[in-house]
Amino acid sequence: MQTGYGTVTRVVRPEPGAAVTVSGAGGVGLCSVMAAVRAGADVVAVDPIPGRRASAEKFGAIGTVDPSATDDVAGAVSALHGRGSRHAIDTTARQDVLDVAVSAAEPAATSPSSGSGVGWSSASCRCSARA
Repeated sequence: MQTGYGTVTRVVRPEPGAAVTVSGAGGVGLCSVMAAVRAGADVVAVDPIPGRRASAEKFGAIGTVDPSATDDVAGAVSALHGRGSRHAIDTTARQDVLDVAVSAAEPAATSPSSGSGVGWSSASCRCSARA
């Protein structure tokens, strides 16, 4: 739980109204959703499991995306936000999911990957351009 919450409060630090996308709405992802909502961010959660998406909305996400229901996850996320994501948090540690999160991010966005196995609770990169 602290990994998801800590990623938001110690790494991302979203400003109120910031567009935040959380990929993966399991335990870590839902903690990221709650922390970002608490900070005043507009959060979209991406997860293929219906119950997880429902939980994300209960915890304050403005919307959710089922990645198995669309070929354009980045477009669906951007449509919900009305813009690219300022912060794209990956909690899955899957490269394909991180690639989609980065493609949904605006230039110069923060994109941490929680639990990526790099020895810290999160690895972060600044996105300089879309792929």
